[in-house]
Amino acid sequence: MDALSSAVREVIGKARCEDGCVSFEPAVPADGSATLLIWEHWASKSAFDAHNAHPYMQELYGKLGDWLAAAPDIVEIKELEG
Repeated sequence: MDALSSAVREVIGKARCEDGCVSFEPAVPADGSATLLIWEHWASKSAFDAHNAHPYMQELYGKLGDWLAAAPDIVEIKELEG
């Protein structure tokens, strides 16, 4: 978990400076469980896709297999209307 957390810390500033990044907020559970959550909000789907295509993100994704027991859950959400 330490290596994963360090790697994510290294990309926070880069992600937040990208065009279309509204927020990029990594967090861990308060109970100390080995989970890393990243709340990302992008201005558009194309901004999100461009973010994921950046070489620094591709490098991070390439390392995930060394750190994760299973594939990450990626959930695309939308704002609750009403």
